[in-house]
Amino acid sequence: MKTSLKIGLIDFDPTRGHATLFCNLIRDRIATHGCELVGYYGIHEAESRQWCLKENVPFIESPKMMMGLVDAIIIPAASDPERHEELFTAAAELGVPVYIDKPFAQNAEVGLKLFRLADAKNVPLASSSALRFSTEVAALKASVPSPLLVESWGGYSEKFDEFIIHPVELAVALAGADAKSVTRKCIAPNFDRFEIDYGSGRVASVYFHSCEQAFEIAAADHSGWKKMKLETAFFIGTIEAVLGFFRSKRPPVLPVETLLVLKVIDICRELKDGEIKPIEWSSEEIEWRNNYEK
Repeated sequence: MKTSLKIGLIDFDPTRGHATLFCNLIRDRIATHGCELVGYYGIHEAESRQWCLKENVPFIESPKMMMGLVDAIIIPAASDPERHEELFTAAAELGVPVYIDKPFAQNAEVGLKLFRLADAKNVPLASSSALRFSTEVAALKASVPSPLLVESWGGYSEKFDEFIIHPVELAVALAGADAKSVTRKCIAPNFDRFEIDYGSGRVASVYFHSCEQAFEIAAADHSGWKKMKLETAFFIGTIEAVLGFFRSKRPPVLPVETLLVLKVIDICRELKDGEIKPIEWSSEEIEWRNNYEK
């Protein structure tokens, strides 16, 4: 068994997001991965204490009290990205790797602030949609490593802000971080296509339907199309990637891809049918990106 890896959860409300899911995933890997959930802090104290009693997890009264107790932090507040800046600011003081459940932040501006803070505190930081870690994504990337065309389908909810990240992140995972612009096409009520243009004829089309649209991905090169439905237990891939990140301190997703996902989502929120908008990087973002890629 590997050396013990002590993990803490810093959260908003355990009744929202993936606190229970991560708790179970960690416990299932105690024997094989040597990981341990040592404590939980939640801003909503009453709900947090009740959850801790139910799950038999020690309740920690403040993030500061996790100092010296944890080797890594998960922020599982998937449904509350507007609280991620507050939660990560507290977690960063512990000086250990942090994984933030999707979405990373409510917009790209805040996302850059989080990465800047992580750099200042020398804290390894990562975030992603869990779907990125499905076996189907890995298989498609291996079989079509340089796609000319990418398509991703998602939705499953009317909560556009919360769920649009899944098909956008799938597209970026397959097509890369050098996107140029986004165009919106309203196909039908509550059914949109967002076309991410990469230049030189490379395009990633993101389809979002508010109904129960299955998550699917496709990619094409000169040899033809390959299409897959995401059917594996992608949270298994997620926890494996997260535990590997905690030990290696190397993020499983490039930060520039995480920030691009947020920038694309910011544009998708604003676009009207038929509009096109370039993906622009501020001087501060370009400086951060250049420094990170050195």
